[in-house]
Amino acid sequence: MPASEEVHLLINSLTPKGRCWCCWESHETANDPLIRACLGCRDIDLQYVHQSCVNRYINALPSATLTTNRAYRHCTRCGDQYTITERQVPWLETLWSTPSLVYRVVGLFLYTVVLTAACSMLLYRYRNNDILLLEWGPYLKIYVRELIAFLLLLGHFLHLVEWQFVYRQCRGNVELKVIAKKI
Repeated sequence: MPASEEVHLLINSLTPKGRCWCCWESHETANDPLIRACLGCRDIDLQYVHQSCVNRYINALPSATLTTNRAYRHCTRCGDQYTITERQVPWLETLWSTPSLVYRVVGLFLYTVVLTAACSMLLYRYRNNDILLLEWGPYLKIYVRELIAFLLLLGHFLHLVEWQFVYRQCRGNVELKVIAKKI
């Protein structure tokens, strides 16, 4: 830890701080300090908040609320504006940090492997046989090999549609971070 950071932590430890207005804990660490997100609140228990608590609060708000309604970008008690930075989250980071999307990706992978293996084995088994599955008049004749190939293509098309959904869920995410105010 640099000397300037140690001095800053020593000065902060000598200054009486209240509790975090979010979790009501009074402890702080170098990685999760109690910060002043606003300067307008006068009550000692409402002045400080853990960096992680205020970031979790801001990021838990619906994204539409943050872009259309700037009310959430300031303190709801004193009205002081928060200083907020935005960071584009890479889509792979979003994917691996969201359990439901991870389950979807694993399911898609297993589905693709099983579907491809099953259809390949069936196509290999019926490679020399022209077994007529359905005949409907002189124009429509469906053979087993054609049906298997159609199901394989349909399965992979649906797989592609699902991957596009997963990708859309992952891209364009923004992580917000509240910057501490200088006293």
